[in-house]
Amino acid sequence: MGYKDSIEEAIICIFRNNKGKILEVRDMYNQLENYYELTKYQKEDDTKYPFPRYKHMVRSIIAQLKKKEIIIRIGYNQYKLKETQK
Repeated sequence: MGYKDSIEEAIICIFRNNKGKILEVRDMYNQLENYYELTKYQKEDDTKYPFPRYKHMVRSIIAQLKKKEIIIRIGYNQYKLKETQK
């Protein structure tokens, strides 16, 4: 399973590899490095917030995927890949 070109691709792969499961944001944090090689900059704490920059990126991408209706929000910090209609 090679590394993905973007964090968005990596997050989509995380959802696809956990199809049918409800994932929490922390699950994505924990699994991200299996799919995407984070840079030193992304791992550094943000100057405005007391946590690594990649965590903000993950939350931002989750919001974008939700808006595109690729994932759905189940509960607080819980998401699931949207079932496709055939």
